[in-house]
This record gives sequence, C-alpha cells and structure tokens, in this order.
Amino acid sequence: MAVKKNVTFLFLFPKETGRGTTLHRMNVTRFLMKTLRSGRRTLSPEGRRRISRFVLSNQGPGGGFRGPDGISEDTYYSWFGGALVTTGRHPRAFVTLRRFVGELSRRGAAPMSLPETAAWSALRRMTWLKRKNVDLSPFMTPGGGYSHLPGAVERPTSYGAYLARLAAESAGMDLPVTPLAEWEPASGASGLAAEILLIMLAGAPGDPAGRRRALLSLVDQAGGIRPHAAGTADALSTGAGLTALKVSGGVPEDLRTNMARFIEACWTDSGGFREAPDHGAPDVEYTFYALLGLGALT
Repeated sequence: MAVKKNVTFLFLFPKETGRGTTLHRMNVTRFLMKTLRSGRRTLSPEGRRRISRFVLSNQGPGGGFRGPDGISEDTYYSWFGGALVTTGRHPRAFVTLRRFVGELSRRGAAPMSLPETAAWSALRRMTWLKRKNVDLSPFMTPGGGYSHLPGAVERPTSYGAYLARLAAESAGMDLPVTPLAEWEPASGASGLAAEILLIMLAGAPGDPAGRRRALLSLVDQAGGIRPHAAGTADALSTGAGLTALKVSGGVPEDLRTNMARFIEACWTDSGGFREAPDHGAPDVEYTFYALLGLGALT
C-alpha cells in the first residue's frame, strides 16, 4: 500500500447549538465522512483507483450496493457503498444510487431493523433527496434507549443509541440522549467506540477515559483491534476503534505503525478490503472501515 507521509487534516464541525443531554452538539455523520475522505487521501493515485474499481464493481444494476453474497442490492451495504462513492466522486454511480434510494422511498417499505433505518435515512441525505423524518418509536425501549429490533425485544445498547443518532441527524431531527448508565454496558470494540463518539461529539454524559482504556485493552500485539477480548483483530473493529481513539485524545504513537500495517494486510488484489489479513471476502463495509481507520491515523 502506497501511503503518503505527514498528511494533516482539519476536521470541520457545525457550530454547537445546545448543551446538556440532547443529541445536537455535533454531527457524527459529518465527522465520519471527513475522516473517510482523509483516509482516501492518504493513498497514492493508483491506490485510490484500485479502490474505486472495486467499489463500482459492487454496485448492482438497480443502483444499490451488494453485500457479501455478491447478488442482492442491500440498503445497509448501500450506505457504505454510497459513502465510498461520495468521497470518491463518481457522478454516474451517484446518479444510479439516487434512483435506488428514490425507489426505496416510493415503495415505502418499512425497515426491519434500526441499522436499516439509519442506512435509509443517511442515504436520503447523502443523495440530496428531501429530508424526511424517520420513525424511531418502534425501536424505543421503556427507559428511552434504543433496541436494534422493533418492539423493544432487546435491551437498549449504546450502539442502538449511536444508530438512532445517525438516523435522526440525517433527517434533521433532534432527540434526547439516554444516560449511559441505562444502556447495556459495552464491552466490545464497536460498542465502546460508539459510546466514545457519543460522549465526545454528541455531549452524552459519561467518562470517555475509562472507555478509551477498555478499547486500548482490545489492541492486538500484532496490530489491529479485536472485536472483544476473546476475538481476533478485524478491519471493522480496527477502523471504528481508531476513529474513537482519535477523537478522544489521539491514537498512541507506539500503535500507529502496526495499525497501518494491519489495515494494509487486509487490502486484497481486488482493490477492496476484507475482514482480516488471512480470511474473509472483501466488501464495501470492510473497505469503508479500513479507510476510516487510515483517516484516523492522519
């Protein structure tokens, strides 16, 4: 992987519009997209072209992006593909993606999960369609948190609150933050990263330092971040974890080289990134998180 040296990047945020425990302090989606652009800019022109060819090859004839099965055009994976298309500036792919999102909106099919709801809301915003409120009530739990599935069939989680945040801000909505103590405690990399981002960017009450230490405990000695204590490092956990470390004080200098090497090892000849250096097929989700991780290292 050809990576530029000494790339600097300035994060630009909307002005703070409020205080307290309301999710309207900063735009998390904008932060993620700017970090993604930063990651893409660390690559050589040929590296960027390789990734672009892979991303475009995963867009289906209907305009949506395919998941790991390589067949179905999926709302969830279309968010990752759309983010990569937007940052890569591919106008034709953008136009066909916009048609895909417009068709989803016309059909009015209710998303089956909170991740799909967040993806649909973000895709509407990403493709410049008119903002439309999203109904998060099916996922709300009695305590005010958010479950991944409708009907409050699961305990509220920090990642559920994070997804609700992404869905609401894409729609231009405001919603209250539930105190972290009422969420199911995070122990994995994705949940810890979500909590840190909500604390640092959205003003959620909580201590980022303890969560940062817990996240650092998941760093693998060979590079990368494990999804949980007993797991093996993967591109998703590494990208999400590095983003949270960056916003909560920076990625420690002694970890940077191994982290970059781990991400590089996940890059395949196809141009996409896969789950881990020694297994998994490349897809747009892992490619998104790999570039996010590179952006966090700048």
